[in-house]
Amino acid sequence: MALAKFDIHHIARVEGHGDLFVELKEGKEPRVEMRITEGTRLFEAFLRDHGHNEVSHIMSRICGICSHSHAIAALRAVEAAMQIEPHLQTHQLRKLQLIGDNLASHALHINFLALPDYVGARNVIEMLPKYQEEVQRALRLKKLANDLMELIGGRHTHALCAVVGGYTHVPTSSQLQSMRKRLQEAIPDAEAQIELMGMFAEPKLVRRSQYLAVKHAKDYPLYEGDLVTDKGLRVPESEYTSLIKERNVPYAHAKFSEVEGKPFVVGSLGRLNVAKDQLSDNAKRMTKKVGLKLPSYDIFQMNLGQAIEYLHYLDQSIEIIDDLLTQNLHADIVDYKTRSGSGAVAVEAPRGVLVHEYRFNARGRVLAADVITPTAMNYSNIEADVRSLSPVLQELSKDEAELRLNMLIRAYDPCISCSVHFVRTA
Repeated sequence: MALAKFDIHHIARVEGHGDLFVELKEGKEPRVEMRITEGTRLFEAFLRDHGHNEVSHIMSRICGICSHSHAIAALRAVEAAMQIEPHLQTHQLRKLQLIGDNLASHALHINFLALPDYVGARNVIEMLPKYQEEVQRALRLKKLANDLMELIGGRHTHALCAVVGGYTHVPTSSQLQSMRKRLQEAIPDAEAQIELMGMFAEPKLVRRSQYLAVKHAKDYPLYEGDLVTDKGLRVPESEYTSLIKERNVPYAHAKFSEVEGKPFVVGSLGRLNVAKDQLSDNAKRMTKKVGLKLPSYDIFQMNLGQAIEYLHYLDQSIEIIDDLLTQNLHADIVDYKTRSGSGAVAVEAPRGVLVHEYRFNARGRVLAADVITPTAMNYSNIEADVRSLSPVLQELSKDEAELRLNMLIRAYDPCISCSVHFVRTA
């Protein structure tokens, strides 16, 4: 006999469509199914036979929220396959694009998707009478991020200017100086956002999982590096299949992932737990001010982690712009020859590690593609967290329990549409 059953259709305030089924029975392991019902998006299949210079523009359409992350990952993978090495200016501009993507997504998730739960509102509209200042601040932070992406990429969604080997257009020095001023002026807003999220001590769910991020020797996880876990595992990004193992489940249009046969976490806590020492001084100061102890194994602190990262990425953007302003900025695409080969890379999208791999023939046409998204990596751990939460669920009313489950899933900031890369077969 079931002690409790929860069948949530569908999970609200997340990107995409998914359901959660939970059944608790006396003396038995809870039955938990993260049912991903979003229609399958067959990007890896219909990309075949397209030209290498089309890959980033096509694959950015996987998602309208983190399109720049997909575009940059695709470009790096194409270049790895064809042994193309862009100039330093290109790498710096791409980092700004990725930062813009992370800033925009974090501002959206923190304030419009997660925050309503903590202030007793169903949505941001209900927040307005009491939290007008917070909503206005969130809109400023989101617009700043959109404008940064548009400045570098040509538009804030599905960028045009970033191509294989470089950029077709770059911002002027005066445009970068103006953006730098806005980034600097946004620091108090970012600090206030951290203080706001730091106010909420509950709910908690502390469960020791493993955390994964793209770790670079010098920079906080973002653009390139090895795949590193907080338990000390490390592999080059090109060898991701030796670390991340995917599996199919009968109730989802997405694959689930494990490391060494166990669930793992990617996202802001993954990055913070692996690379907390690489945060900017401002971000370290605010982390200490709000009392966030790192490493953290409380998944609900993923929201606070994103707020801390927002401040860090502002600081990093300013540093990159300062460096770019010392250079002779110009549209720059390196010469290269089309060749056969394969390339696999990993970047940090807003929700965590994003892997792209491509194989090309001698004409530069796609033979095969593989994409593993952060949300697909997190599904197994979401289910494990729900099982861990089951004793608490039995003590709550049905409405309270369903809210807690929704909050847990929203803490991961899932982008379900990115993750559906599998079709069940008979």
